[in-house]
Amino acid sequence: MPSSPSRGPVTTRLLAELATEGFPVGDNAQPTEPYGWQGEPNGDGSTFTPWMTLAPGTALPQTVPGAMGDTGTEWRMTYTVYYAGVSRKQCEALADKMRESLTNIAREAVSTPTGNWKIMKISCTNIGNNNRVGSTLPDYSSQADSFDVWVTKER
Repeated sequence: MPSSPSRGPVTTRLLAELATEGFPVGDNAQPTEPYGWQGEPNGDGSTFTPWMTLAPGTALPQTVPGAMGDTGTEWRMTYTVYYAGVSRKQCEALADKMRESLTNIAREAVSTPTGNWKIMKISCTNIGNNNRVGSTLPDYSSQADSFDVWVTKER
């Protein structure tokens, strides 16, 4: 009988990886800890805390043409990671580091209510353009990268 993964534990694993660098991470929302400008933007003593957020996208079962077996044992889950930094350089440096961290996750088991699933690989499918956000003075930069997370049911 085909099965589907419980996505929550996979998302939790990705959030934990993003948090390894110590910057605020939001779970499909803005971070709950302080992020962005701390104090009046560009004022004396103010700082900018880079941050990111993870947003789950579509998850699709991967089928093999002509297969008669359980075709629900392999899935491709999509995610978007949004990054923000005080400058283009800072934003891109954060994105580069976290992209490397995420794509190094491979062959890692994740226990879920629907059984054990294994993250086989994570690939970056799109490095987003860098945007200047002008809602504060000075501006800050943002970027959104897309990822595919390939999971398979462990037997």
